[in-house]
Amino acid sequence: MPIPKSTQTDSTVNRFIKNGLIYAELNEYFTKEFYADGYAGCEIFHNSIPMRIYLKVSKPTAEVIGTNKCRIKQVRSLIAKRLGMADNDVDILVEMIKKKGLCPFTQAVNIAQRLLVNASVRRAVYSSIRAAKEEGAQGIEVIVSGKTKGQRARSTKFIDGLMIHSGQPAKDYVKTGFTAVEMRQGVIGIKVKIMLPYDPEGIIGPNKVMADKVIVFEPKDSEVATF
Repeated sequence: MPIPKSTQTDSTVNRFIKNGLIYAELNEYFTKEFYADGYAGCEIFHNSIPMRIYLKVSKPTAEVIGTNKCRIKQVRSLIAKRLGMADNDVDILVEMIKKKGLCPFTQAVNIAQRLLVNASVRRAVYSSIRAAKEEGAQGIEVIVSGKTKGQRARSTKFIDGLMIHSGQPAKDYVKTGFTAVEMRQGVIGIKVKIMLPYDPEGIIGPNKVMADKVIVFEPKDSEVATF
């Protein structure tokens, strides 16, 4: 007997919600566990067997994995127990970031660390903007929310370069990172968006050409008009 269409839709929605909750919980845990290692986000592939989790860090992978992989095995065992799975059903892979300036999570953490040592918001943000631009970013946007000055909370936005906000190119080129830091005056949220450069090899950026990009070819000698 075929499953009713409404039931199929409900199961799909529930699966997406469940996967989203798992990602949110694991991302929060990884942020605390690997904060000193420069945690910069994760990717979770639920449908693979075993379930694969890719961790992105700014420090060498050997330091994150630990001696004889003891640390990463402990983390894997904890995650498997939390999800009700066997240890062999969870696989954790660690990847070191090649371009730290192009990683929004890394730049958000760098801003938070500078604020903790009493650096001004403007100086902390412009330092990350400069690092991203030096690595080749097309644009960067930073939003700092909270009680940065005075008793009233507010949001301050810093923008440099090109930034797109909609369409498929935004999904391909723009990466977002967020972190929060607890200050004496309260919690300050830091959101960083970086527009990656075009990379034909797809290593530091997408290899898809922007739809509105105009390429001017040099004319051939035979096509040059003479008057």
